[in-house]
Amino acid sequence: MIIRKTLAQVEAEGLVLPDGTLVVDGRPVVVVYFRAGYALTDYPSEVERIARLFIEQSSAIKCPSISYHLVGTKKIQQELAKPSVLERFLDNKEDIAKLRKCFAGLWSLDNDEIVKSAIENLTRLS
Repeated sequence: MIIRKTLAQVEAEGLVLPDGTLVVDGRPVVVVYFRAGYALTDYPSEVERIARLFIEQSSAIKCPSISYHLVGTKKIQQELAKPSVLERFLDNKEDIAKLRKCFAGLWSLDNDEIVKSAIENLTRLS
């Protein structure tokens, strides 16, 4: 049976039993397929964050797992692209080089100078 629920509904109707079973609306949940939760805007309140915690603490299969979910975010990709970061996770220099070849350019918008420069040069960027 497939049941669609928002994160808010999961928080309101869900609980995790001591054995790890996620129960939502009185039914045990075996697989959670995330159709939301990929952006900060998907967590507008504590309610959605609690629901995500319920899901993560349960034994339900998560698709994607939190690891894959996070690695798909631009910020994590940006951090992995920094020098010396991959070396913390991989030993094989050839594998590291192959991975770096497929990285796209990623720039943080945390730097005010980069944002200011982009705004001042909009015509060059389009």
